[in-house]
Amino acid sequence: MTINSSLGYVELSGKQNLNMEMDYYLKIPLSLVTQAAFQRLFKKKREEIDPNAEDAIQYRDKNRQQAFISVNLKGTTDNYSIALKKEKPSGKQQ
Repeated sequence: MTINSSLGYVELSGKQNLNMEMDYYLKIPLSLVTQAAFQRLFKKKREEIDPNAEDAIQYRDKNRQQAFISVNLKGTTDNYSIALKKEKPSGKQQ
């Protein structure tokens, strides 16, 4: 599943069972991570952003190759772990 917003997009996959045990993989574009880090480091002021402006929804360009950071969220809602992981195998045979 892809979640699109005006800030960027995140690809989400994984599974969850009825006991609320989850194993999710999130693919976050590296450009989104670097943009957030840059704004955090240099403290962009709120006055510079127009709160009434409507931004366009961001979508993934399938024709362009892009770097991602893969994050694994595993466990239950009370006891979970978050770790950087390699992308899970797609199941394709070579």
